[in-house]
Amino acid sequence: MVKAFSNSKGNLYFKFFIAFVFILIAVLLVFPYFNNKDKKDILNLDLELGNENLNDNQSLKFMTKLDYNKKCDGLLQYEIFRLNNITLSINKTENIMLNGKISRNNTLKLNKLPPDNYILRAKIRCDDNLGFSTARFKISAKETDAENMSDKIPLKQNISDGKPTEDVQINKNTELRTTEIIATSSHDPAKAQQMCNSLNAEKKDECLSGIAERTKNKDFCSKIQSISARDGCYLSLVLEGIQIDCADVYDSYQRGACYSLKTNQG
Repeated sequence: MVKAFSNSKGNLYFKFFIAFVFILIAVLLVFPYFNNKDKKDILNLDLELGNENLNDNQSLKFMTKLDYNKKCDGLLQYEIFRLNNITLSINKTENIMLNGKISRNNTLKLNKLPPDNYILRAKIRCDDNLGFSTARFKISAKETDAENMSDKIPLKQNISDGKPTEDVQINKNTELRTTEIIATSSHDPAKAQQMCNSLNAEKKDECLSGIAERTKNKDFCSKIQSISARDGCYLSLVLEGIQIDCADVYDSYQRGACYSLKTNQG
């Protein structure tokens, strides 16, 4: 009798154990579904330029990096804006199928755009999500034009060995240092700002603008001394979909362009 009761009790415990295991498995299977359902789909877009300083007879080469956690037939748009007046110089649109991470190389012909500072903006829409990314580049005069001016503008160069003079080398080192500082801002913006302060006024403004664009933080734009550079910094962020108070833009034409961009951002 006692043995039978003991066996019955053991069977009951075993049944409870089996039921608990099934419930635990069910919870583990169902929980990720509801957890992922609550997560917002994030669309990431990033641009990497092959060269930020071009001649007007060169094409712009860059890499587009996309990341979306679901399948989507998206519309990818490339726009090039002339920074001093925010005029749209080039517009190209293409369809793209997204499903995870994608990297692709691109080339845009500049169609002999005049020498100036420009912004490349990539914009993609998938479902209800919109992604932006911008990159700044500069177009200089043709090399042939520079050669024709060589008799008018003496180049500081050591003729004997063909190496750049110290002044030219310092300028190149400063450009490299600015690039390094902007890269540093990705993980340490405060340190990058301190490093910018060691540069001359023009390079400091360029450095701060680069940090603002890299970190997508408008506060760095406000620290720029040059009015035109500061306005350009604000507008470059507007092009990337960052919320900017257009009243902070000093130039009236640029301010109007800012409001127009914000109105037509989608």
